[in-house]
Amino acid sequence: MHARDVVLLAGRLLLSLIFVHEGLQLATHFEGAQKAMAALGVGTPLLIATIALQLGAGLSVALGILARLGAIGLGLFCL
Repeated sequence: MHARDVVLLAGRLLLSLIFVHEGLQLATHFEGAQKAMAALGVGTPLLIATIALQLGAGLSVALGILARLGAIGLGLFCL
C-alpha cells in the first residue's frame, strides 16, 4: 500500500466518522433532537431520514460499499 492510498483511506474514514457520529448523536438523543427540529419547523419524518442518511451514507463511504453513491448523498445533504 502506497502512502497516497493510506492518506486517501484515512481521509475517507475521518470524513465518514463525522457523519456517523452525528447520526448516532441524533439517534441516541432522539427526543431532544425532535424538539430542536420541531422548533425549526422540521417534522419527525425528516429527522428520521436525516439519521438514516448520516448513518447509512457515512458507513457506505467508510466501508467502501457504494462509496460514490454515499458520498453524493452526503454532499447533497451538506448543501
